[in-house]
Amino acid sequence: MKQLIGTSPAIKEINHLITQIATKGSTVLIRGESGTGKELVANLIHHFSYRRFNSLVKINCAAIPEHLLEAELFGYSEGAFTGAKKGGAVGKFAQAHKGTIFLDEIGDLSFSTQAKLLRVIQEKEIIPIGSESSIKLDVRIIAATNANLEIMVKEGKFRDDLFYRLNVVSIYIPPLRERKEDILPLTTSFITEFNEKFNVSINGIDNKVKHIFLNYDWPGNIRELKNTLEYAYNIVDGNIIKTKHLPKYILANTNTAITSNNYFSQIGQRSLTEIVDDFEKELIQQALIKCTGNKAKAAELLGLSRPGLYKKLQKHGLI
Repeated sequence: MKQLIGTSPAIKEINHLITQIATKGSTVLIRGESGTGKELVANLIHHFSYRRFNSLVKINCAAIPEHLLEAELFGYSEGAFTGAKKGGAVGKFAQAHKGTIFLDEIGDLSFSTQAKLLRVIQEKEIIPIGSESSIKLDVRIIAATNANLEIMVKEGKFRDDLFYRLNVVSIYIPPLRERKEDILPLTTSFITEFNEKFNVSINGIDNKVKHIFLNYDWPGNIRELKNTLEYAYNIVDGNIIKTKHLPKYILANTNTAITSNNYFSQIGQRSLTEIVDDFEKELIQQALIKCTGNKAKAAELLGLSRPGLYKKLQKHGLI
């Protein structure tokens, strides 16, 4: 892929911006809801940069427990802590030397790790845990978040000095519901991809499905659209995707919010597990929307631990 797929003004502008900044080497902050394609933007920036012949190293800052994250990022020397590997370990920053590191969910970093990341940016060096020697690095940093960092700075949850260091070049990817002209081009692209993946020949979607796709808000954004089409590929019985091939919650959500009555009407038509799974997925999506994509807040709202929420996000294909 040479660029983001879409015909909306926002996507055209982002594609142009990527080609402008890729070769410059400045730090980039990519912002947008979960599933909008932040990692893909990072891939494209690296692909068009002079660093493309070296590594693009990725790490999700929210998916790793805080007490392990610093070791993952900066590495550690032998004997640095109980359970440390013999000979120590090379961290993600060292692995990305001469290349690019992509720090996803940057808003979930603890204050302690934020301070160490700030030092890496300022000094262009790291000190592995348990070591007294620094290692000089040449790494381009691309960070991403679905959180509102300006609000987090005001609330004292994110360092202002780190924010300004990261926010050199800012790219905002609007949610799919705000650029619905991109839905059908994306659908066509995914159909091409899945035809090759599953070795089948699906010609497209029928007009009813087009109407549903264009009227659904896609809280899970592009990732949800792709998962919906992959679901259809698993049960399709012809060469056109029809409404009967779509997940039930998509049909129930079109033009109206799901209510408990929608689920009551499914009793006897679907298993309890299927109904409960769909309802759970919808609740998680609504919590993420309510918390503007902040997973920590959504987990708290739902009464879940952050790792617990991530397990459910993975279960429902939302991550």
